[in-house]
Amino acid sequence: FEQLDGTDALVEWQPAMKTIFVSHTWLSHRHPDPDGHKITLLKEVIQAARAGTVSVSPHWTQRLAGMAKEGVISAKKMRSIVTDGYIWIDYCCIPQSASYLAREQRSAGIDTIPLYVARATLFVVLAGAWSHKEERAPRDLREWMARGWCRMELFCNALSLIPRPIIVIESLS
Repeated sequence: FEQLDGTDALVEWQPAMKTIFVSHTWLSHRHPDPDGHKITLLKEVIQAARAGTVSVSPHWTQRLAGMAKEGVISAKKMRSIVTDGYIWIDYCCIPQSASYLAREQRSAGIDTIPLYVARATLFVVLAGAWSHKEERAPRDLREWMARGWCRMELFCNALSLIPRPIIVIESLS
């Protein structure tokens, strides 16, 4: 997990950690966010949550499906999570190098995704109105829902003992 306090430190997961699992599509073949749009938006949302101006209300379909037992996540709780929390995002938490050792570590990291999803405090989908750099295809929420990796993460959340509300971030508003 990457610490949210601005130190950019990678840390090993511990049971008492408040964590945010971020699911997203990549915006190019070689880099998930070549122009920094997604990380900028994520930072803006985290800063707003730290300021106590972000609360989350689950969509009615999540309540109906039993995936939002918590109901509204208050601004106070959001502030607590991001102030003392950590973030899991694939390109920071899974080795991306092409070396043999990194490929083995990447495989091991991929194998742990269901565990990180199941133990996350929040499940966040980062899906703005972006386009893939080479393909020029949209990478919005609809595309996120169609991607295999994203669906796997979604199902890991749905099948966990305590499914978390799916928080979709498309813009700061």
